[in-house]
Amino acid sequence: MSLELRIKKLRENARVPRRATESATGLDLTACLDATLTLTTTPQLVPTGIAIEFPVGYDVQIRPRSGLSLKGV
Repeated sequence: MSLELRIKKLRENARVPRRATESATGLDLTACLDATLTLTTTPQLVPTGIAIEFPVGYDVQIRPRSGLSLKGV
């Protein structure tokens, strides 16, 4: 069974999600910022510059990188 994600770049400088290593179980998602983002303790919208279409029956989860979560991000 093959899983196909359709990804559209909405901004020229956006990066398409990719696996960091061959054995990675997820894809790395990158922020696409126009200006410096100041981190705060309140939730913020962070643009990715992409749109993703995934098959019916699947979900997408965005999780912090393990190194960042250790720092409280």
